[in-house]
Amino acid sequence: MQQLDHYDIAILDALQKNGRISRRALAEKIGLSLTPCNVRFNRLQGQDLIRSYNAEMDFTDIVEFNTIIVTVVLARHRTVDFEDFEAEITAIPQIVECFALTGGYDYIMKVVENSISDFQLLMQELLAKNPIIVKYHSYICTKTILAKQQPSVGYLVAQAG
Repeated sequence: MQQLDHYDIAILDALQKNGRISRRALAEKIGLSLTPCNVRFNRLQGQDLIRSYNAEMDFTDIVEFNTIIVTVVLARHRTVDFEDFEAEITAIPQIVECFALTGGYDYIMKVVENSISDFQLLMQELLAKNPIIVKYHSYICTKTILAKQQPSVGYLVAQAG
């Protein structure tokens, strides 16, 4: 793990909240002059702690879609089975998140599709290509309550320290 001080954490925390913040405003927000803030910012970027800058969008005004949570159980648990499954699903644009799990399921995925019938076709294709999938359960989301991209870096570091 990288050693970060409170200024580094403040920079990352500010960027999480507003990736378009100007360098000058960032320096003012964290209490540093512009040059030392820029040096820290460039170092954090150089260490690949800042992966990308994204626009968060509200698709509900653009297109109708459904969010479906899918749990997956594989028939076998060999490394090659996990690798094959993971390679397959990372190439599917409708699968926007996937986590490997412990417990009763091997994976949980977040799928975004235009319709439930499109989702069903996607799952039929996935099952045909991956006979290793022994079962899956799908849960259609009816309302988004909270959708954060990531937890606050400031909170996580404060709790760990």
